[in-house]
Formats: sequence, structure tokens, C-alpha cells
Amino acid sequence: MPTIKLTQLSVDRLKPPAAGRIEYWDSQLPGFGLRVSAPNRKGEARKSWQVIYRIGGKQIRETLGTSAQFPNVADARRRARQSLQQVSSGIHPVEAKRRQQRAAAARSTTVAATIARYLAEHARPRMKPDTYKEVARALRVDVIPAIGEVALDALGRGEIRAKVIGPIVERGCASQAWHVLAYIRMAMQWAVDEEMIPVNPAVGIPDPDKRKPEDRERDRFLTDDEIKGILGGLRQRRRLCLAVQAVAAARLPP
Repeated sequence: MPTIKLTQLSVDRLKPPAAGRIEYWDSQLPGFGLRVSAPNRKGEARKSWQVIYRIGGKQIRETLGTSAQFPNVADARRRARQSLQQVSSGIHPVEAKRRQQRAAAARSTTVAATIARYLAEHARPRMKPDTYKEVARALRVDVIPAIGEVALDALGRGEIRAKVIGPIVERGCASQAWHVLAYIRMAMQWAVDEEMIPVNPAVGIPDPDKRKPEDRERDRFLTDDEIKGILGGLRQRRRLCLAVQAVAAARLPP
């Protein structure tokens, strides 16, 4: 790991090794360096700027970018100095960068996309099939059409109440509104745990169902199989009634 003065001329003259990589460290700014890697199968060599520092006794290696991203040595050194200044201020530069990236992702991610990820990555693998089916149905039918296009980081309690919960209550379905609100909270808490957003926007919304908890426990949504069973029973009963009517008609005198 040679230490040299990283100038524009010296960096431009650095040749990649035949195999592996070589790291050159700057004699002007301790911790700042350039990693030069051997050419890949396409014959392309790679030069990456990096800076090393310690946080809590642990050595951290931060990749600042490639020489294509920072072709000017002065710009790369300035970026390394910014990271070192952050460390001196008690800030973890890598984690700070990740938070910024997550915030940018949240600004470009919609509620619909977040729910789709939640259902695929969290709900389906962990929930019982019937529970998952009901949660997915409620989110896709009651939530996504109302607020699906809203940016995740822009979603607030007011929007959830006005566009999702309120209309369900107005239809006279307070119990359903209570369930839907619970499903939104679960999805948004997953987004918080994934560090997509800092707080859960569904927390703090008043319970839309004014009944006592012990009363609402009697409420339950029928599953698709249960609905099919009821419909099948009604069809059988109808056929039985038709058969009885036919027998009665046959026994009537002419």
C-alpha cells in the first residue's frame, strides 16, 4: 500500500496491476486513497476513491466513487475531507448517506408500490393463507384505489382519514374501517422497520369503530371458501324445493 502525493498527473499515470488491486494512499490527507483494480474480462480497469476512518473503535472503509464519477482529484479529496469532518462531529458518513438514499427512494416510491412490497416480502410469508387473503383484499380494494398514487413520504394521517377510513365509515361499515386501519398500520410499520419512512403515518388515527372491543370481537369477515359453501347450500336448498314442488304437482288430481 504505497503512500504518494495524489495529484492529477500522478493519478492519470497510475497503471492497473496485471491481477488483483493496488491501493495508493494520499500523503496530504491521511485516510484518503485510490484503489486501482486489474482489468476485467472486457479489458476495463477500475479506479475507486476511498477514505478510511474509525468510529467507535471500528475501522470503516467508505467508497466515495469511481474516477469516472470524480475525475478531478481535488473533488475527490474534498469529498473525503467532508466525510472526515462528519466523523469529527459524531456523524457516521455511510449511515448518513444511506438515510439520504432511503429518503430519496421514499420520495419516488408510491403507497401502492410499498403495499405491493409489504404483501410480497412480509405478509404472504408470515400470515396464514386466509388472513393474508383478507389483508391483501382490503389493501387492494379499499386503500390502493384511494391513496395508491400518493408518494410514501408525503402520506399523512389526514389523508388516510379523509380518503380511506372516512368513506368506509360513511357507508355504514365502521367495523370494516377498523380492520382496514389496522392493515394500513401494519403495512406502514413495515415501511418504518425497513427505514423507508421515519414514522408510521397511520398511528394516532382515532378508532373508527365506536363499539366496545368485546362487542366487535363477534364480527368476522367470511372467507371465500365459506361464501362458496353458503352459496352451494342455497343452491342445494333451491333444487330440493323445486323437487318437492314437482312431486306435489304430480300428485295433484287433474
